[in-house]
Amino acid sequence: MAVTSVKVASFEINEEKVPSTGANFQISFDLQHQINLDQKQYGLLLTVNYWSGEQSNSALKIQVQNGFSISNLEEFVKKEGNDMQVNMPQQLMGMLLDISMHHSRALIADYTTNTKLETSYLPLINPLEMLQQMQPLQA
Repeated sequence: MAVTSVKVASFEINEEKVPSTGANFQISFDLQHQINLDQKQYGLLLTVNYWSGEQSNSALKIQVQNGFSISNLEEFVKKEGNDMQVNMPQQLMGMLLDISMHHSRALIADYTTNTKLETSYLPLINPLEMLQQMQPLQA
């Protein structure tokens, strides 16, 4: 397994929606994946949203596309017509999500420099616990 790409797909910041001093953000995540079996490429698109009050009251939203080369990817993918079902070992999926979270954390720190959000770091999160709370991924 190797990281093949890291790219910011989108970034939005609205400093007017940063809560007053002492107020905390809620942080939500969304995870989508893309698969290219021919090239043995697996992509994770991780969306991170900082909000307070209502989720539509977003102060920061970033989407980071992470690409990975997995030599035995076909072992984890069942193809039925145009649909693909992924059955990846939890430890491998957790590792890919952990790497993606680290990339997102670094990019958020970089992109929020000199803004009201520059000290609003993405917290450390157990990727295996996060995976258990998410819906199954669809290709």
